[in-house]
Amino acid sequence: MSSIIAVNDGHNASCVHLEKGEVRFALQEERLSRVKNQGGFPALSLAHLAESVNLAGLDAFVFATHYVPLSPHGREDRMRAYKRGGLVAGVKQFAKRLGAKRARAAYLKQQRVAHAVALGVPPEKISFKDHHLCHAASAYYGWGRLDEPVLVLTNDGAGDDLCATVSIGQGGKLERIAAVHMNHSIGELWALFTAMMGMVPLEHEYKLMGLAPYAPPEGAGRVKKMLDAHFSFTPDGLGWSVNPGKPAIPQAYGYFRDATEFMRFDWVAGGLQAFTEEFLCRWVSNAIRKTSIRKVALAGGTFMNVKANKRIGELEEVEDLFIFPSCGDETLPFGAAYDAHAAMGGTCEPLGHLYLGMQYDSAQVKAAFDGYGFRHECRIRKCERISDEVAALLAQGRVVAWFQGREEFGARALGARSLVADASRPGVVEEINGMIKSRDFWMPFAASMTQEGAQRYLRNPGNSASPYMIMTFDTTEAAGEIEGGRHPYDRTCRPQVVSREWNGRYHELLTAFAGLTGRQGILNTSLNLHGLPIASSPQDAFQVLDDSGLRFLAIEDWLVEKVGSRAP
Repeated sequence: MSSIIAVNDGHNASCVHLEKGEVRFALQEERLSRVKNQGGFPALSLAHLAESVNLAGLDAFVFATHYVPLSPHGREDRMRAYKRGGLVAGVKQFAKRLGAKRARAAYLKQQRVAHAVALGVPPEKISFKDHHLCHAASAYYGWGRLDEPVLVLTNDGAGDDLCATVSIGQGGKLERIAAVHMNHSIGELWALFTAMMGMVPLEHEYKLMGLAPYAPPEGAGRVKKMLDAHFSFTPDGLGWSVNPGKPAIPQAYGYFRDATEFMRFDWVAGGLQAFTEEFLCRWVSNAIRKTSIRKVALAGGTFMNVKANKRIGELEEVEDLFIFPSCGDETLPFGAAYDAHAAMGGTCEPLGHLYLGMQYDSAQVKAAFDGYGFRHECRIRKCERISDEVAALLAQGRVVAWFQGREEFGARALGARSLVADASRPGVVEEINGMIKSRDFWMPFAASMTQEGAQRYLRNPGNSASPYMIMTFDTTEAAGEIEGGRHPYDRTCRPQVVSREWNGRYHELLTAFAGLTGRQGILNTSLNLHGLPIASSPQDAFQVLDDSGLRFLAIEDWLVEKVGSRAP
């Protein structure tokens, strides 16, 4: 028996507990700190885990990267660096700090070890693993195809000086065959463009992706052409670099700002998206051609781009595809724990569901309700079958907060901490945005559906599994029944196909709703107020109810209804 804890203490801090090769618990620090994308050492998450896991008895405690910056505020660091930056200044700064960075990395490792030791972890059990090895291991071991060759690609902004790798997984081992330096990063390019558009890097890249389909082809094409001219693939096709005379990406803010200064913002988003889709498809095709391996596993934050994933999944040369869910740095500890277990000679269990976080029973919910200082009058009643009650509310056109079981890990709500609604109802997206979410008008919502719904609404010729909202699909004519869960421009859908085995109560809700309406899917978005993380505790859910236009909250066996306002 092995017991391993792995942590990401960069941005999007998180921890994972692996026991006997199976993930038992995973939590992002933001859920407890209530700070979106919380960075740094995940002390709150580990303190909770220490209530049930003996940290002194661990077989391994693994940090999922060798080097992290001193500051946990990666977004602010990037914005300051972009503003400082031209090419000459960047080169001088790098040359000046090259030796200092090594010394700083060693000092920070001592600090990071001290954090773990202070929690009771034996120093001899602490180790560090390479950032992109952790990404690759999450995809390879998480897929579980250990007895056949798998092509494993990673791509993100940067980690341990790299932005991308190509590896071959076979026989339970990973062999890296190519890597790309962070100076040529496509993921960093997205962060840079996000900052350039007046948004927050490492957080709002998804807004550019959502805006991209609205761009006219001729305008987007101008931006894409500029980006195409910035990079070239290596002769073997496995890597790439910035072309001579072009600035390295970390120092390219001013260059791209000037180049796009008089271009429309939708052109910029559309061109960046079109470039990324084509570039990643070429890279995947090159790697398949070089290795003759057609089963592909992907990880790293760049693959949070669901439209690019769609294009990759449609490539003729891709025989089978797995993308590790919520594959930003928050999932690095999955790979770190998997790799540590494999190094001990253990067999890793494939990733199943992501319901790996906190859970509250009915009595805890009631106690939390009784102790919460609501500003509005709320009443609570226990339901014999909560899924039937909520299905009826949805059929009546209500929006309901759905809080059930263990919370899901990652960036996307998967029916444990969700807001749900009838996706066929006109105006439902505007209503949710107005009462709770305050999302940009162009941003799509997603849909949860049964397997029957997937067959009815999705065009999925490769029969790709989609339980994690990491893929996008074209839709059928029948998908007008879930219109609110489709992209408003191109009518694609980012679905969660719900299984009874992984989330029985949510499947019950979908089944009950289909019985009332004949529709096999519902709109699903995360249960949170704008700018805050997804709700974790009952108190977080009560805050969403109390501080928004929401009226109903289904929390475990209780239905909470907001009925009026209290006196000040």
